[in-house]
Amino acid sequence: MQVEGTIEKLFFSSDDAAAGIVALEKPTAFPDGMHSKVRFFAKLFGVAVGDRVSMEGEYVNTKYGYQLKATSARIYTDGNVDIKSVLMSGFIKGVGPALAEKIVKTFGEDTEKIISTAWERLAEVSGITLDKARTIHECYNQSSTILELISYFGGEATRNQINTIYRKYGDRAVETIQRNPYRIIEIDGFGFKKADELAKKSGIDANDPMRVKAAIYYAMETICEEGHCYYNVNSVRRKVNELVDGITVSDDVIAEQIAQMIQAGDAVLVDNDKLYLTNLLNCEKLCARFVAKSLRNHYRLYDEKKVDEALREAELKTGMTYEIQQKNAVHNALKNCISVVTGGPGTGKTTVIKAIISAFIACGGRKDNIYLAAPTGKASRRMKESTGLEATTIHRMCGFGDNCLRLDDFEDYLFVIDESSMIDIFLASKMFKAIDCNPKAKVWVVMIGDVDQLPPIGPGCLFRELVDSPLVPTVTLLFTHRFGGAIATNAEAIKKGRGLKFFSLGPDFIFREMPKEDTGQAVVDAFINAVAASSVKDVQVIVPMKTRSNTAANTLNQVIRDRINPEDGSKTFPATKNLEFRLNDRVMQTKNDDERDVYNGDCGSVTEISDAYMTVTFDDGRTVEYTAADAKNLTLSYVITIHKAQGSEVKTVITCFTNEHYIMLQKNLLYTAISRAKERLIMFGEAKAVDMAIRKVSAINRNSLLKRWMIQD
Repeated sequence: MQVEGTIEKLFFSSDDAAAGIVALEKPTAFPDGMHSKVRFFAKLFGVAVGDRVSMEGEYVNTKYGYQLKATSARIYTDGNVDIKSVLMSGFIKGVGPALAEKIVKTFGEDTEKIISTAWERLAEVSGITLDKARTIHECYNQSSTILELISYFGGEATRNQINTIYRKYGDRAVETIQRNPYRIIEIDGFGFKKADELAKKSGIDANDPMRVKAAIYYAMETICEEGHCYYNVNSVRRKVNELVDGITVSDDVIAEQIAQMIQAGDAVLVDNDKLYLTNLLNCEKLCARFVAKSLRNHYRLYDEKKVDEALREAELKTGMTYEIQQKNAVHNALKNCISVVTGGPGTGKTTVIKAIISAFIACGGRKDNIYLAAPTGKASRRMKESTGLEATTIHRMCGFGDNCLRLDDFEDYLFVIDESSMIDIFLASKMFKAIDCNPKAKVWVVMIGDVDQLPPIGPGCLFRELVDSPLVPTVTLLFTHRFGGAIATNAEAIKKGRGLKFFSLGPDFIFREMPKEDTGQAVVDAFINAVAASSVKDVQVIVPMKTRSNTAANTLNQVIRDRINPEDGSKTFPATKNLEFRLNDRVMQTKNDDERDVYNGDCGSVTEISDAYMTVTFDDGRTVEYTAADAKNLTLSYVITIHKAQGSEVKTVITCFTNEHYIMLQKNLLYTAISRAKERLIMFGEAKAVDMAIRKVSAINRNSLLKRWMIQD
């Protein structure tokens, strides 16, 4: 519904949003009766009491009572930039809402003229010195482009959005986006939806060719996010209509825009029906070339007798006996310049990594020339702990700028990459390009992983395609070493497609059936009890979905936090508009940060909060300070999604599967959840949902031509 009125009261006002009471121009019928004023929440900046506004949205019942939750809102400015809004927007140094109100009240309609040409008079306002008046004048004159941007978007772009656009394009910002408002998609944080929202506010037609082309890019990028490297060109129109409202052009117009993308070098058509974004095709072909080249390379490092001797020495030292497949994996790793090892939880992959390292050194390889890496910080640190050698994330290993990976001529190098099932085609191409930095270096690459786990979040399925390829030497580990109990038994049952009735249940694997309405509370209670019996570091809740369910990670995180670490009036640290951290909160890093040595998936606890920063002590003992800007890359981690749990192992895992998770239910998701547990697995939910997940395997199929390029190279 749409309303117009005047702001009567503000409960709060920030850079991006405001909430308060709007007095309506005329009484309006709402679901709870007729009203002449209503509460509202809207994305508005620079709004003040007395402003006339227009809002459109949904009238909903919240914990504060009924309010209008606006999906769009604007301050009326009669087509011009409202000087008060500009002064209050934060672009003018040293002027906040209170001072802006004073300036406008003092000079009224002459405010802009005074600031521009008679700035000394600003000193007539209480609290403004001549120096401050000069600063206001200079900032105002220098912000002409910013003011034009505010006007261009009708006052409906946030201050942060305006600042980000200005930083990208500078004084040519308005000219750039007038030519093509969808250029702002180039800016980090501006996806198609945000750009389209702003473009529509600037008056662009729904069928404008610029919008159609941007929608096609958006459709292709969405396909990429779904895991595919290419899409059938004849289905692009359907995907565009599925994702973007209002486009009614003919198929010929879509085809014309695709042809322009191809001509510009932004897309490639393969076999007349497979449409690739050019960067994706390049990544896929780079990976294929590296694999094909590695398969052709043969160097004189491998010595069968020395490898066997190294294995015997390791058996004597550890008291263990390698199974035949583990020995084969070690021989494979040094006989071939690229090889693959796949195996489920506890099948001895870590043992194989250590044996490969020993064999490489026994054959004459240098310890300093061994690189261990994994997609996540957790996995790389686990490699370091188990081998005693340095290990890092793939991103950090590849490096950047002057710190990029460098290999010496004619030297032997061993690269062992763990958790390879998580590597998408973008990361794989970056990794292979870095490893191939010196054609004169002699390189062995061993990819370690579990092909039955979830595929990468990004496009492609490199590890599975390597495992499935008859060209790539692959060893599959089958015998379970880590544990022989119900976790291993049930993980194997899931791989074979056996339902819940075949599961082995006991103290180390508990399943409790219950309706979905009761599952969330059961998970919370189980977590509280498990933490009381051990440590919060040794217990992890992992769930299928981040949002949109009663057992979503975001929902359960708040519930568990309020139980285990309730608000007590102590200082909190703001991360986003919707999240403030408390002392002792469990948190997780969500983005790789090489400079600070923290990585996506690293977990820890908040151990100090001050006005300027927050300190997190990670589970491996490292302490890292976070400013408010840095803290946006943290989230609560009492509960994480199964996708985020990849690459980690925890003593006790608590999870749940119900029909509420229908869209996510699949075999590899369930398998990944179970295989994160080292000692104990507790699962709640509906047996039908578990069995449905075991039966569903279709999500593994992804559009890719990697194997074809490998053969052709």
